[in-house]
Amino acid sequence: ICLQVAVKMMTSLGCTCDTASNGREALEVLRKDSSSFDMVLMDLRMPVMDGIEATGLLRKEVAIKDIPVAAFTAEELQEDDVVPMGFDAIVNKPAS
Repeated sequence: ICLQVAVKMMTSLGCTCDTASNGREALEVLRKDSSSFDMVLMDLRMPVMDGIEATGLLRKEVAIKDIPVAAFTAEELQEDDVVPMGFDAIVNKPAS
């Protein structure tokens, strides 16, 4: 449901969205065509590979390391908490 809400929110702002159900899938999508993405909204808690691990791996890859990544989380975190993890910003759930 959070994914659907995020997509609806972003499309209402005029963004085109692509989705992945876990961090590994997100990395695969970015590796195939990183030029299609202006930013990534990465959920911290996902099955298979969480957003923290996926973002850490993303930051190590030359072709995709400079894409801005915003952490998407229901946890009580601030930007200062997620920047050391490799994120550029944070969007707290529920987002409005």
